[in-house]
Amino acid sequence: MEGRIYCVSNTGVGTVIDIESGKQISRFRMGGNYSASPVYAGGRLYFCSEEGHTKIIEPVERPKVIASNRVAGIIKASPAVVGDSLILRTTSALYRIKNGAR
Repeated sequence: MEGRIYCVSNTGVGTVIDIESGKQISRFRMGGNYSASPVYAGGRLYFCSEEGHTKIIEPVERPKVIASNRVAGIIKASPAVVGDSLILRTTSALYRIKNGAR
């Protein structure tokens, strides 16, 4: 993860960019539409789509979706990390998703 930027287009195409050279390392498809910025927490990247899906990505050279979860409502706000919880705001609710692994 270090030395790389992970981003997503509004149409669900993820890109990994090398910070030093600015060159693209890889691309990956997640599907969906994205307005929110991704966040990094606990060794994973979290991308929230407008359709209410949170895609969890392992930040490696060739990223892949390792889990996908859905909440009701539209997500356009970037998620927040508070301690061991992920906070999601949709058009209809505010969710606190607590990491139960600890």
